[in-house]
Amino acid sequence: MFGNGGDGGNGLDSWDNDGIAGDGGAGGAGGWLFGNGGDGGTGGTGAAGIDGADGVLAGDSGGDVLADSVGGNGGAGGHGGWWYGFGGNGGAGGDAYNYNSSSTHDVIGGQGGNAGSGASGGGNGGIGGSAYSYGTGQAIAGNGGHGGHGGIGTGGNGGDGGWAIIVNSSSADDAVGGQGGSAGRGATGGGNGGNGGDAATFGSGQAIAANGADGADGGIGTGGSGGNGGHAYIYSSSSAHDATGGQGGRAGTGASGGGNGGNGGDAATYGTGQAIAADGADGADGGTGTGGNGGHGGNATIGNFLSAHDAIGGQAGKAGTGANGGGNGGNGGDATAHGSGQAIAANGADGADGGAGSGGSGGNGGTATIYNDFSTHDAIGGQAGKAGTGANGGGNGGNGGNAYTTGTGQAIAANGTDGADGGTGTGGNGGNGGTATIDNSSSAHDAIGGQAGKAGTGANGGGNGGNGGNAITWGTGQAIAADGADGADGGTGTGGNGGHGGSAYIHNSSSAHDAVGGQAGKAGTGATDGGNGGNGGNARTTGTGQAIAADGADGADGGTGTGGNGGHGGSADIYNSSSASEAISGAGGAGGSGATGGGHGGDGGDAYTSGTGQVTAADGGDGGDGGTGTGGNGGRGGWATINNDSSTHDAIGGDGGAGGSGAAGGGTGGAGGDAYTEGTGNAIPGSPGPDGTP
Repeated sequence: MFGNGGDGGNGLDSWDNDGIAGDGGAGGAGGWLFGNGGDGGTGGTGAAGIDGADGVLAGDSGGDVLADSVGGNGGAGGHGGWWYGFGGNGGAGGDAYNYNSSSTHDVIGGQGGNAGSGASGGGNGGIGGSAYSYGTGQAIAGNGGHGGHGGIGTGGNGGDGGWAIIVNSSSADDAVGGQGGSAGRGATGGGNGGNGGDAATFGSGQAIAANGADGADGGIGTGGSGGNGGHAYIYSSSSAHDATGGQGGRAGTGASGGGNGGNGGDAATYGTGQAIAADGADGADGGTGTGGNGGHGGNATIGNFLSAHDAIGGQAGKAGTGANGGGNGGNGGDATAHGSGQAIAANGADGADGGAGSGGSGGNGGTATIYNDFSTHDAIGGQAGKAGTGANGGGNGGNGGNAYTTGTGQAIAANGTDGADGGTGTGGNGGNGGTATIDNSSSAHDAIGGQAGKAGTGANGGGNGGNGGNAITWGTGQAIAADGADGADGGTGTGGNGGHGGSAYIHNSSSAHDAVGGQAGKAGTGATDGGNGGNGGNARTTGTGQAIAADGADGADGGTGTGGNGGHGGSADIYNSSSASEAISGAGGAGGSGATGGGHGGDGGDAYTSGTGQVTAADGGDGGDGGTGTGGNGGRGGWATINNDSSTHDAIGGDGGAGGSGAAGGGTGGAGGDAYTEGTGNAIPGSPGPDGTP
């Protein structure tokens, strides 16, 4: 009637038991009225390929392996009492190994033990054993055990499936990941589904990744999350099989909160088949609470130069709605192609509206990558998901997907989406723009960074502006970095920060285009504190054009509180000894003033050239006045460097910004920037800024 059940013993490993791995013992049941169930024991490890004579453990220097390598099963967890008690956890299945490369026997991981049920909560299922083979037989991982039902409490989680790998290139057998264990139900919360096991092979067989199990419904509580799908990897260039990622498990529903959708499994192949990444599962609706997050789409990779298949990232799961908060949208899957096919990155899903609470954030768009110099396809980053609205807070906008190519097509980075307005709360942040990279010296296309998303407004705080996307090219086209977005005003609260400007890089010595960093976003004002100014974008070129970095934005004034910090100026670099162009760095933004403290000034950007042009580094920004508090510190001046012994120009360091005044103490002036030249001109360091007065 009363008392806790004992734990089951662990199974013997195969080398301790005549080559046969033992199963874990079952956990004892708790008292039928009150008591917790015991945990199941772990299954023993099954191994073959150890040195010795013929037998199940024989190795390369001994005889032949005569039987399969099988891990022991995990023991079942004991049941708890029907009035009070928790179910015991299932034992883990034993792993299985075969280290004999000439063996044709299978390697089979042990099954995870099922968990016990209990009136107060269910136990968790045991993890399935993994299977690792150097031979030519199958590698079959064990399944995860089922989670126990939780009575009036929470259901137990399903165990994760084991992973399976075949490292023998001569094997034609399959590697099979273990299935995730099912989740247990509960009146006040559902268990999470187990994750599906990964599968990988270096042979010509299939890699069969397992699906994630569904999350259980949570009654009056929160639904369980779906398990993630397993990943599938084929490392043989001669394989014609498709690599297929496991599906993400569905989310469980709940009256006071929805479960999250499982992530879709990745798929990668170096063979001639497809890479089929799985979609993320949708988040469940959350009733009176918060909706669940959508699962992320799996990544797809084709690593075979001769493949004509498209690499397609998995779709993102949708966000669940909720009366008191919206779920976040899932991220879109990445796509990478080394062959002649397309790389199709998936879009991020939209965040859900949050009713009386906060809206969900939009998912990030996937990254598209093409690693084939002869490809004419465009690399297109996935679109960012939109932010959900909410009466007490806006969701953040998703980040735009990056785009990278070594081919002759375009690299089209995606824009970040806007943050949502936050009603009586705080506005959402704008998403960052994606980075665009063209890594082909003969490409004439422009690399254009994705636009930053705007910040959402809020009565009690402004959102931050998104960062502008970077632009990088090795070709003859332009590198057009995007500007940072402005921070939103914060009403009775704090102003949002301005976004950073994107950086522009040109890595082509024959390019005459200027590299121009993106402008920094302005800071938002607020009745209490001011937002920080964004940093100016950097600029770098190995060509003959100018490197023009952007200034940092000023910090906003802070009302009754503290002023915002000024943004740092961008750095400007020219790495071309024959260039006569000027490297122009960005100035630091000034700190905002505030009734109880001044913001710090931003640092001036450094300036460098290995050419014959002039280098004048930018000044640091002044610190803001601090009212009854302390004044802000001035920013340091930028460093100036000329690394060319034929140059006749002066290298002039930037001056430090002045410290702000304040009744409790003045801010420290910024240091002057250093200066260095290998030429015949002068090296003139910048002057330090004066300290602020008390």
